[in-house]
Order: sequence, then structure tokens, then C-alpha cells
Amino acid sequence: MKMKGGMEYGLPAYMVTSFVGYSKAEAKQHHWRDVAVGAATGVLTTNFFTQANSLLRLGMNWNNKTIGFKYQRSFN
Repeated sequence: MKMKGGMEYGLPAYMVTSFVGYSKAEAKQHHWRDVAVGAATGVLTTNFFTQANSLLRLGMNWNNKTIGFKYQRSFN
């Protein structure tokens, strides 16, 4: 799997997020299906909407009432 930033950043990030998802489900703070959907959303948006050699990316934010998507471009 090709990761933005390379394996040295991508693999530890996936490991940390997997641990957090597991911990939340085990602590009964989330259902397993919520963790799975969140993981799938993260992987899909990263793989399909982030261009590896570009400053463009799709961002997502949510709270208890709304979900928002934004297409971001860095000006650096």
C-alpha cells in the first residue's frame, strides 16, 4: 500500500489509530461497527481523495449534529 508521507509515517499512524479504535470499543465508548466505519472512511478518503504528490486533500470534520467535508489546498 502506498502511503502519503511514506511507510515511515503511514505505518505508525495506522498502528496508533488501530489501537485507539480497539481501546474505544473495549472501553464501551464506541460500538465495533462505528470503529470499522471510521477506519474505512479514513482509508477511503486518504486513498481516493488525497493526491500523494500534491498539496490537495479532502478533509472531514464532525460533531454531534453535523458532518462536513472540505477540499483543502495548502499554500506552502
